[in-house]
Amino acid sequence: MMDRHNALPALPYVLRFSTGKVPLSKVTVDRELKNGTIRFSALAKKSGSLYVGDTFLGRIKVNGDATGFTFTGGSVGITKERLRELILHASIRVCLSAGPAWIHPEDASFQPGRLIQLDTDLSKGIELLFHDSGACIARGEALSVDGYWGLRVQELRSATEVEAEPKGYIAARVVPGFIDLTVGDLLGLGEGSILKFNTPVDAPLALEIGGSVQARGSLRVYKYRQSSFRQTFTRQGPEGEPKVFLRLDGPLPEQKQALEAATAESCQSLGGLLKIIHQERLFLFLKASPTDTAAFLLKCCVAADKEKAASLLHRLSDRPGLISAFINCAPAANIAHLERVFSRSLASLCSQEELRKAIHEPSTNYNVLSDTVRSSAEAVASLPLAAQKEILSRLQSGDAYLAEAFRSWFFFVEDLVHLDDLSVQKLLREVDSGQLAVVLAGSGDKVKKKIYSNMSKRAAQMLEEDIGIMGSVDSKRFEEEAGRVLSQLRSLIDTGDIIV
Repeated sequence: MMDRHNALPALPYVLRFSTGKVPLSKVTVDRELKNGTIRFSALAKKSGSLYVGDTFLGRIKVNGDATGFTFTGGSVGITKERLRELILHASIRVCLSAGPAWIHPEDASFQPGRLIQLDTDLSKGIELLFHDSGACIARGEALSVDGYWGLRVQELRSATEVEAEPKGYIAARVVPGFIDLTVGDLLGLGEGSILKFNTPVDAPLALEIGGSVQARGSLRVYKYRQSSFRQTFTRQGPEGEPKVFLRLDGPLPEQKQALEAATAESCQSLGGLLKIIHQERLFLFLKASPTDTAAFLLKCCVAADKEKAASLLHRLSDRPGLISAFINCAPAANIAHLERVFSRSLASLCSQEELRKAIHEPSTNYNVLSDTVRSSAEAVASLPLAAQKEILSRLQSGDAYLAEAFRSWFFFVEDLVHLDDLSVQKLLREVDSGQLAVVLAGSGDKVKKKIYSNMSKRAAQMLEEDIGIMGSVDSKRFEEEAGRVLSQLRSLIDTGDIIV
């Protein structure tokens, strides 16, 4: 166990900016500190706030080469000892976990009596997790402490562990209780330590998804019970081993009133919530939503944060019919009613800090979505070229007619052969020769021939020599430079300099 006086703890540090969060590297015993700076990877020359969990440590400034930060305001010149003192008194929320359950989105209905099988083995003890990150830091024996759930620590982890979520499934977790500990308390944990949590042993246990309680129920163990719903299990137990289930009492009876109160007090704007809410939490919510609901929220998100909407669409694009529903969705026609309906649900996924930020977000202009196909295309066009092609391919396999109409809004490198010579010459005047060499190095002969035929012989010869010296180009570099060239092409089309 680490000496609390000579080591910084291995805990999740978070750098928060007004536009979101950037995770820092974990600070460990041998982490380098120089002149009040902890080395990590972040955004150069940006100001932010350093938190441990939800505890504010101070205002900071990222240095010019993005290798670390320094404290600002009254904390300039902070010493290593003062930083350690701040960290030791910071509060971290930890929780008990009876285990994960990987639920298929189409089975995410929490009706009374429903059985959800856990991917766990209670005989090996329950887990102690960092609530924010889900990283396991200890295992132990569940017990009752003054009528509340407790944990007797049996094993401390030398390194935190986070279970990988199987693709296409929702990560749910059964949580018997929470407790807020200081970092000093955590460093003092050892085998035999007993923690008392906030949930009475006779109270229904919480089923959490994305940090939000969705339902409550009680644990049951069945030796021969077979699950009748789609789940995936990462742990392979012995043949005939008892299976652990959570038997649901149903959706939270107080959930509707709580959501309405949160929305009334905080934010009526769906666009504001979509812009502020953390992308991972929104992703989990959309995975568990019906296709039409997910498409509607993604389209509203285009008006609030186009890049976030496109990234989420790409991650969800394997859902049948979602891309078509997204393109055809016209939220501007019925947003007045549905904005309030869905903002209630999304408000439950936000922290109070995020809800306060959402209040001050300017009203979202949903009129930009009146041209449904164009607004969809503009969002998808913000993705890397490989992701654009993947979405178009999925659309083609599901709705060939819509795919043909949607494809006309996109340009890829191979489309350059369809431009007239004058348009190619205008594009070449705007493109850097180094970018062009990278793009042609990764392109076919037809594209090269089209470009060379619109250059002088000398310029074409020099470009060929540059490509020969360059050799093969990795796909990442090609995608980046091709994206810049095609972005310049779209700009020329938008200004009317090129007609297609």
